[in-house]
Amino acid sequence: MIVVQWSVGGGFSLSVDANDASVLDVVNAVDPFKRILTCLLKRFAYMKKLCPLHFKLAEEMESVEKVLAKTFVCDLMNDPSRPDPLIDSICW
Repeated sequence: MIVVQWSVGGGFSLSVDANDASVLDVVNAVDPFKRILTCLLKRFAYMKKLCPLHFKLAEEMESVEKVLAKTFVCDLMNDPSRPDPLIDSICW
């Protein structure tokens, strides 16, 4: 999904069509999206369920993951309300 070219003038590019790649696909290809599954404080009372803070954070992370999944790279490249991204091609 991601092609890396190491050298002067190198960089990163997609090996799939930007219309077919969700932002979550790209994130997962580079560094998989992580969910909070256990309380990071490791307190005994929260070993089987999340503490209130981590529960709230887990809910918000789930929301972010859903937004990334339904946003395609092409959507970001063709948004006329935002400054031009650093791209060499335009989605069609």
